[in-house]
Amino acid sequence: MQTPTKFLVLLLVACSCQAFALDIRRPGRLLYQEISGVGGSQAGAQGTAGSLPSISSGSSTAIANAQAQAQSGFLGGNSNAAAQAIAQSGSSQGVANALSQAYSQAGNPTLSSPFAQTSAQAFAQASSSNLNAAGDAYYQTCLSNVKAAALATAQAFVTGGGQASAFAQAISQAISQYGCQAIQPALSQAQALAQASGASQAQAFAAAAASSGTIQGCLGTSSSAFANSQATSTNGNAAIANAQATATSGTGRKMLSAS
Repeated sequence: MQTPTKFLVLLLVACSCQAFALDIRRPGRLLYQEISGVGGSQAGAQGTAGSLPSISSGSSTAIANAQAQAQSGFLGGNSNAAAQAIAQSGSSQGVANALSQAYSQAGNPTLSSPFAQTSAQAFAQASSSNLNAAGDAYYQTCLSNVKAAALATAQAFVTGGGQASAFAQAISQAISQYGCQAIQPALSQAQALAQASGASQAQAFAAAAASSGTIQGCLGTSSSAFANSQATSTNGNAAIANAQATATSGTGRKMLSAS
């Protein structure tokens, strides 16, 4: 009777030792799995946070038609035709493509160019008839060609009056819908263009921007930002606009200087 008992005791001891050995290894494996899981979640969150929101587009035919109409308007100086294309819901991608191509074909247009005037008028007109579509088109243009968006913005703001007000509404709508990240560079470059064009243009831009708290907030999101853009003044001479933006601590405001 002693032999079976000893055998049973030895068997129990052996099983206990094996289980203990497994328990020693398991925490390390579980800890690795937990760390890997956390890292994966964080990476996924960072990827989501870093991506920009997308716009629901219309059919490919509708986008192509809007692009053709908008490009014809931008290049031909027909702001009404371009505005009609911008105001079509779901046409933002086509409008952005058209504006980008028209900007390139215009050959580095200046603030006083027909292209700048037509694009500014078109967005202002579209904003009055379909604010959501105008905001979508502006946001999509900022993603496609920030220089074209900046030029149209600067032209509308320095013009002032109803054109500046309507354009500002479209920008505010875009920021409210899609955030500031993609739009802030266009606003900063537009501000630099206005400042490089003269004191009166800079003042007009500041007044238009001040009409919208949303636009002011987007311009003041960085506590210290430098916007270096190649600007062209109204007399055709090239100038480098170095716009330094420094936010006042705790206020969200910033001081701007151009040299």
